[in-house]
Amino acid sequence: MSIITDAEMKKAFELFVAGFKKKAGDKLRKSKRGVWSGRMLASIEGSILRDGEGYFVELDAEEYAHYLDQGVNGKKTRRGSQFSFRDKMPPISAIKPWADSKGINPYAVQRSIYMKGIKPIYFLEKTMIEEEKHLLDYLAEAQADALLNGFDDND
Repeated sequence: MSIITDAEMKKAFELFVAGFKKKAGDKLRKSKRGVWSGRMLASIEGSILRDGEGYFVELDAEEYAHYLDQGVNGKKTRRGSQFSFRDKMPPISAIKPWADSKGINPYAVQRSIYMKGIKPIYFLEKTMIEEEKHLLDYLAEAQADALLNGFDDND
């Protein structure tokens, strides 16, 4: 049984972050929601951090990503989300550029979102679960890469 080096562990987490970014972006594109300006796709990031116990990953995206991922309960339609429209409608400033580009009344879109909510995509949550299952594969790949290319623990 081999010992996992610091460089191999870091490489495995780098592979994890790269896989997460690609797959979360693919799911978002496939949903055809949240991709109009490209900001949401560009905002999906992952940082590899280290503390006294080892490496961990911090994932980040536009704040709106969490609402798309988990959905938002509308005034009339429940989506099973922790987020809800209760007394306030979504900001028209967030809707207007998109609605104007489509020739749609932004106030009608705002009211529809308020009443029906936002259907969840789960592009962050499901991707995280899927990628966690591949962490051992990424570690094996990092170890194989180290054996073939001879990188050391100081990388």
